[in-house]
This record gives sequence, structure tokens and C-alpha cells, in this order.
Amino acid sequence: MVVGAEHVNVPGSIAEPPGSWPAVKYVLDTNIVTRLLRGDERVLGHLADVEPSDVGIPLLVLAELLKLAAIEPRPSTAGIRYSGGSRG
Repeated sequence: MVVGAEHVNVPGSIAEPPGSWPAVKYVLDTNIVTRLLRGDERVLGHLADVEPSDVGIPLLVLAELLKLAAIEPRPSTAGIRYSGGSRG
């Protein structure tokens, strides 16, 4: 038994009546979302004609992406120069 699960609104759960969440046609996993964020042309091509409302990302995938973002090193900004106007 998961403590607090009765308070989570999950489609099809006891807490949320069936049919109250919008149906999606495509559910993206972590690998696909990661490839999408990196600009993978193949993934972008598949999703080009799909309505955004037809795509879902599970909460678990979002949690995995947030964890990856927290531990993955950021791109280096060494050598990048500010070319704008006055900064003061």
C-alpha cells in the first residue's frame, strides 16, 4: 500500500472518476522526451503532425527528467563573450 495514494488524482483511480481526465493518444517515455529535448530529427518528425493535446508525459517521466537535470553537468560557458551593450 502506498501511503497518501488516495490523495493523488490518477486517471482511473478511486479518487478521480473515470473519464474526468482528457484522453491522450501518445504517451512519451523518458528516452523519447530526452531525444525530443535534444532536437532529434526523427522524433521531431514523428510528432510534427500530432496535436499537443494528444501527447502526455507521465509524472514518473517528469520526475526522472528533473533528476537528470539536477545531476547532469551543465554545458560550459567558458569562452562565451557578452556582446551586448552596457552592463552597468
